[in-house]
Amino acid sequence: MRLSVQRQNQVGIILLCISGFLLISLLVAYWTSAAHRQKLDKASGCPQSGPHSITAILLDLTDPVSPVQKEALIKYLDDLTSTIPQYGELALFTIKPTSNELLHPVLEVCNPGRGSDVNMLTGNPALVEKRWQKNFYNKFNDALSRLLTSEPDATSPILECIQQIAVQLYLGNKVQKIPKELIIISDMIQNTKGLSQYRRIESFQTFRTSSYYLKVRPQLSGVKVKIFYLRRTTASRIQGKRHIEFWNDYFTDAGGTLEEVISVEG
Repeated sequence: MRLSVQRQNQVGIILLCISGFLLISLLVAYWTSAAHRQKLDKASGCPQSGPHSITAILLDLTDPVSPVQKEALIKYLDDLTSTIPQYGELALFTIKPTSNELLHPVLEVCNPGRGSDVNMLTGNPALVEKRWQKNFYNKFNDALSRLLTSEPDATSPILECIQQIAVQLYLGNKVQKIPKELIIISDMIQNTKGLSQYRRIESFQTFRTSSYYLKVRPQLSGVKVKIFYLRRTTASRIQGKRHIEFWNDYFTDAGGTLEEVISVEG
């Protein structure tokens, strides 16, 4: 009988130790989670200390986008939303004249994190996923849908818009060590008084010596660039290998890297 009571006491002590260990583990997990919580900007959802990465999208709608191209772009960009890391910034711009005012993003939001990022013991994955859907995914898709119905424009100042994005997002000590990406959705046909590629496609080396280039040259150090190259049936003499080489040399000279050109037919 004494042995049985002694064994029960031992089991009780073991269970008590296990319970204490689990409680301490939960408290440590909670304190660790609390220590890493970010103070966020209410409007964008980005950390007040700065985003953990920056992805800028420059959407060129100065010429019409065909229904096929529009559908392809929606799917490409839908996939993109799943690649933005937690507290990574997604900024959406559209090309428009920039001589009179600074180009402002149509949308600027940070990924608040997915439900899969949350520990079930210290958080609510379903609530976090719902917040991601409402404050990030839906906001981006709503803004994109509005832009895809906008009217064409007579000019296409691609160079000027890239420069302005670079000044706003990629300069400063806070962003030097974080991943930076620029995604351009465009036929890439610059059309301004300073340079109209409708008239001719000159080599970048020739363009590089012009005073116009010195005016619009951006700083893209460490920026990875991807182009969704909108093919135009009316611009077959302009678009192609030589045209892409011009832009590749341009991004290299600015300190960036053109990593991929995806042809969007239609």
